[in-house]
Amino acid sequence: MGDKEEKDEKLNPLSSNFDPLSALYAQDIPIPNQDAPVYDNVAKFELTSTGLSVKQIRKKEKPVVEKAESFERDLPSTSLPTKPDEGKKNIRKFMLNVEGPLAKLREMVENRTRIKVTTRSAWGIRGYVIAYLSAFDKMWNLALEDVTEVWIRKIKKKTPALAETRGSPRHRVSVPPVTVTKVGPKNEQCERYVPKLMMRGEHVAIIQCL
Repeated sequence: MGDKEEKDEKLNPLSSNFDPLSALYAQDIPIPNQDAPVYDNVAKFELTSTGLSVKQIRKKEKPVVEKAESFERDLPSTSLPTKPDEGKKNIRKFMLNVEGPLAKLREMVENRTRIKVTTRSAWGIRGYVIAYLSAFDKMWNLALEDVTEVWIRKIKKKTPALAETRGSPRHRVSVPPVTVTKVGPKNEQCERYVPKLMMRGEHVAIIQCL
């Protein structure tokens, strides 16, 4: 067999010596059937190999989508939640059903216990917060009320303003004033009061009841 005949055999899909890789890179490859249908995926080809036509495949696929749409459309209204919180995941439902160490936080919320939260930074203990706990989640994110925050920071030459107003003229936010007390040659203690505070769980080190 010559080189040309061997090459033709590799490019002939009906031959036992057919080489798909060579066919992909060939410039001129003979197509045995010019009227052969084109399929966009292998699944359709496998279905047609069983004797189904493309039209029959499309008819077979359509009822699945229509059935799903009609199911959602025909849902009875009685299966929907009758209350806003029913059938939904929310913080209140989580706090009522929580178990383990987080159950102690639920007791603090229910008993309106004053707590002390020791806060941390990337380098160690930052300070503490004394407040009432209003809500929490599984990541130990805390919603606090009536908050007194105390933290330690290094003394800087350029200290920012302790009380100022930030924001646009239409949406001005008053920053709570901070009381600064020197506690060492390089550090100072800052204290401020805020009505409400959201604390991320990554900043919580210890929680104590007062």
